[in-house]
Amino acid sequence: MPEIDPAEMAANAGEYQDLDGEPWNGLFVRSQVQVTFDSPQATGHRMTPFEVAKIFGKVALRKIVEDGGFPIVRSPDEPAQTFRRQRNLLGLTIRQVALASGIPENAVIAAETSGKLNPVRSLERLAQQLGLDEHRIGLEQDLGGASALGTRLKRSMGRNDTFSVVLTPSTVLRLAEAAWVIAKQAAFEELEPLKAGSELRVRPQAEPLWPGPAWKQGYELAQRTRELFGLDNEEPVPSLRSLLDERNGIPLLAIEMGQKVAGATLANSRHRGIVVNTVGLNKNVWMRRTAAAHELCHFLWDSDENLDRLRVDSYDLLQRGFHPNVADPIEQRANAFAVEFLAPRRGVLGLVKAVKTREDALSLISQHYGISVSAAGYHLDNANHGNQALYGEAHISVQPSDEWQAAENFGLDFFPMPSSPYARRGRFAQLVAREVDAGRLTPDSGALLLAVSLEEFKNGIAGLLQLDLRHH
Repeated sequence: MPEIDPAEMAANAGEYQDLDGEPWNGLFVRSQVQVTFDSPQATGHRMTPFEVAKIFGKVALRKIVEDGGFPIVRSPDEPAQTFRRQRNLLGLTIRQVALASGIPENAVIAAETSGKLNPVRSLERLAQQLGLDEHRIGLEQDLGGASALGTRLKRSMGRNDTFSVVLTPSTVLRLAEAAWVIAKQAAFEELEPLKAGSELRVRPQAEPLWPGPAWKQGYELAQRTRELFGLDNEEPVPSLRSLLDERNGIPLLAIEMGQKVAGATLANSRHRGIVVNTVGLNKNVWMRRTAAAHELCHFLWDSDENLDRLRVDSYDLLQRGFHPNVADPIEQRANAFAVEFLAPRRGVLGLVKAVKTREDALSLISQHYGISVSAAGYHLDNANHGNQALYGEAHISVQPSDEWQAAENFGLDFFPMPSSPYARRGRFAQLVAREVDAGRLTPDSGALLLAVSLEEFKNGIAGLLQLDLRHH
């Protein structure tokens, strides 16, 4: 039988019959063990012909037509073996996975029991939480980047030195989920790229450390990056979230990571992404912007070797600026990069040239460029302004305005599917909604990808399609 094209199959659904001999409705349904024609009584995951062909290949369409189903379990030990292996790579117990993910412990046990049949939605949800491709469960998937990332996350749980912080089981799982989102977003970007010529697409290009002070290189890389993004050497960045995620396709995810973690840069296979904390000091959007800009330096300019698939940065590291006691020159470079990228020195000098006190200078820099007072202080002292009145100590508290809050939080706070995790909002969510709207994904798949109920997805998709995240 010749190869079947999914578009033709969808367009000519009436020419096929389901397993009950009834006219086919154009959808398939996936269980733990196979994909077959959809039927009214089916309880599995409904999928379009496009999805089946993309995930399992066009051969799956032919097998379903010829044999009534396409088997997706290649071994009686799958997917249990893959789940066990990935959980162990992450260094987690079954109970820790259950508590941190909200998946019942008995469901995790069942998923890891060879030969046990489980609801496919439960398996898919667990796979996402563990950073696995939920479509490959049962197929003895090569863990690849997920394996390397899992090993790195495991090593970070119990480690506390200059360059990393101790990760709790909850944070490990959230970072694994973030890595899954990053890989999925990259796959969707290939299907629906940003409009050619309308926006820049900035991609990583490793830059080795130069001889001399690392902070100086950080300044120069920040200026190069501003040029890549089309920013001049004075203007503020109104919304870092919009600039990176929505306008340039650089994943910027927000998740809860405990009280001591500021941000992280993840490398999942060939895909990279930035993750920032939403709790602790990062409740202040200016701190979150600084953390994200620090990670942007890692994202764009660090080699895979430097990232080691995961780089987690603490608040303590960011708050020390580019002080020599930050022993790692890579971190010195990223700290300097962050503040120069958000608040370029030329713009800072222009702002403070007529200011009489340090307090007024710090307040003006913070409010204009959206950085914390401490970051503004470090930068002011390194801006060579020559005004002695602007040196010394200042004890002031300046908080972000409602406008700054809205600029960075809009896609989080005004999301039309309120139960969806923060990590899945932003451009990722809009890409999912567009694929469903185009008929390439089912609402079932959309709900699974955004971790909401089918009802919530159907009620919220119109609002998500209309939500303009790129200009807030």
